[in-house]
Amino acid sequence: MMGGCATVEKTTELDYSTATNSGYVTAIHDIELLVVDDTPKYIEGRDAAFFNACWFSSQEKVDIGDYVHVFGGDAELLSYPCRTNAVKIIFEEKNKNTTLTTKEVVQRAINSIETIAGESYYSPILTKIHYDKKTDTWRVRIQNSNSQKPDLIISIGDI
Repeated sequence: MMGGCATVEKTTELDYSTATNSGYVTAIHDIELLVVDDTPKYIEGRDAAFFNACWFSSQEKVDIGDYVHVFGGDAELLSYPCRTNAVKIIFEEKNKNTTLTTKEVVQRAINSIETIAGESYYSPILTKIHYDKKTDTWRVRIQNSNSQKPDLIISIGDI
């Protein structure tokens, strides 16, 4: 494991184009946090969408469900998710006009994986988070980076 210290900021600034990865924290193991960008990337010659995911080493306090922009060192690209150390972490609030925050929704979805799938996911890849105003329900899609099993679609009432 890589060790390292990162600076942490909370901001409303919108330009994060130089971040190593921006997305939701979906797993924390020891001093590593998994950050997954739920915006699909399409690579020529591949049928399936790709979701940028990276494990970052950091001593900073983050929670499952936090939306962060992480600036890191050179990523080890030979693995998926990639691995590197976090140099700087910026938190961004991703709340909608709902009862639950997106952070709470991601936390509930991650916490329910073992019950739904019958196993825990070491590297849960969040591929979609959507709120349906008509049904007052959140839908979260998660795939396991370590298996060929179908994605989980988790419904969470906004209560």
